Amino acid sequence: MENRAFLPRSLSSTNSDDPAEKNKQGGIDTIRRVAVSSASPSSTRKLIGSTLLWIGFGLFGWYFPRSLIRRETSILSLQPPYQISGGETVIVDFELNQPLVDPPTVDNLLLRSTSIWFPFAFFVLHAWYSNIPYFNTDTVASTSTPSSTTLQKVYLVATVISAFSAAIGLSEGCTVIIKLWVRRRRPNFYALCGFDSVTKKCMADVVYVRDAHFSFPSGHSSLVCCGMTFLVWYLHGANRMNNVQHTIESSRLFSLVIRTCLPWGWALFVAASRLVDHWHHPSDVLAGLGLGFVTCTIAYHHRYPPVWSPYAGIPRALLLVKTTNIINDSRADLSPQTMANSSMVTTANTKRRQLQT
Repeated sequence: MENRAFLPRSLSSTNSDDPAEKNKQGGIDTIRRVAVSSASPSSTRKLIGSTLLWIGFGLFGWYFPRSLIRRETSILSLQPPYQISGGETVIVDFELNQPLVDPPTVDNLLLRSTSIWFPFAFFVLHAWYSNIPYFNTDTVASTSTPSSTTLQKVYLVATVISAFSAAIGLSEGCTVIIKLWVRRRRPNFYALCGFDSVTKKCMADVVYVRDAHFSFPSGHSSLVCCGMTFLVWYLHGANRMNNVQHTIESSRLFSLVIRTCLPWGWALFVAASRLVDHWHHPSDVLAGLGLGFVTCTIAYHHRYPPVWSPYAGIPRALLLVKTTNIINDSRADLSPQTMANSSMVTTANTKRRQLQT
């Protein structure tokens, strides 16, 4: 089986395996390679199975908690908050008596399009047309074959689909479950549930009565922050993977705006609109933003190295770090203790590689 090493361009020039270069240095040289094995039927089946598993996880996190909401009926028995003053005068909670803004500034269609569908299409297309520089582990010479390029594209696409599905499923699942648990009333509670001051009950349809009790955390904020945070991490990882060098200050500013400010700016706009439209309390929005950020960051870095890593943007499934200790011609200058330690390390690495294969 042929092994190939996937290395960022910035590292390929510094980690040279040239024996002449190694002989110029005394002692023990440690070479770290990042490699991936060639495709095999078992690895392909494993990749497909893992991708389908995480897609299923995303769908489960999206639909299952919502099915629990549709079955929720105990909320209907909750008494709306009010007070009676002066005999028959009904005083309601002013914090829950905001006007109903419907449709809101950012409706569900716009939210899901900008947080899920457009980013998903971009991730898949970008992953398919991306190229990772790779080198033969023996010669460190740049190679390119149709089969390895296709395998690379498949791994990139499958990884981004798995990671994004996991992020959305985890964010939405946690958001809806917390809504069911907390049951905080919205700022427009009385208008949304159709509160009747005569009967002192909510008279609206059961769907609106339920929705009036699900203020914390903000679902719009968590979803848009999850989608935009994934976009930010992905763009920064792709930029690091392609080793894009910006030498002009204006180019750096433009890159910062495109990769960071625009996605998170849109997330903040959507979150702020929920306050302006009186659909959420400030703490609901902050909790939603934090929840979306944390769940997305966990899901992304489960599949990719950190964005500050030299291997950022390369799926972890393609990374296999191998350490080799090489003693050059100046070994006569080494002490017996150093030679013994080198032999022990080399033997341990050899046994580890045997166990892996």
